[in-house]
Amino acid sequence: MDKEKYRIIEEFSFDYTLPFLVKELKRKKRTPYLIGFIGGFLTLLLAGILLFIFYFDKYTISVWNILLAFLSSFVILLLIAPIHELIHGIGFRIEGAKKIKYGILWKSLAAYAVAEDFECNYKQYCFIALLPFIILSVILIIPPFIHSIPIFWRMVSYFVLLQHYLSC
Repeated sequence: MDKEKYRIIEEFSFDYTLPFLVKELKRKKRTPYLIGFIGGFLTLLLAGILLFIFYFDKYTISVWNILLAFLSSFVILLLIAPIHELIHGIGFRIEGAKKIKYGILWKSLAAYAVAEDFECNYKQYCFIALLPFIILSVILIIPPFIHSIPIFWRMVSYFVLLQHYLSC
């Protein structure tokens, strides 16, 4: 890529990601992305409430089953984190990155995929960033609506979807 075509807007190490996000959330002016995030979260929350109301009416589900499904979803979310990062890596490869590095920051339980010496434009960045969100969301949104799957696993799938959305 021609380096003269691009202007660095912001550059920071991976360890600075969380403080950067906190700073952005505290800004007075809300970005369309934050508005989209909040709208998407509220939509998923409403869908979940409606699903659970339907499940409570149709099935005999205890609060303990819902709590167990919720807690189980954390374990599954940890298990799909490497898949999420692998999908980022596939996005990097599609966009032409040669060297991709994977890792985890144990202190914050944050997994990552980075492409060293790879410059990309905004469109490429959005593609790489959104690829695992889109793929895993499509996969996770299907089970809650398949009635042949046991109700417990449908609830787990919904909770994993919600937590994955929040994690992204």
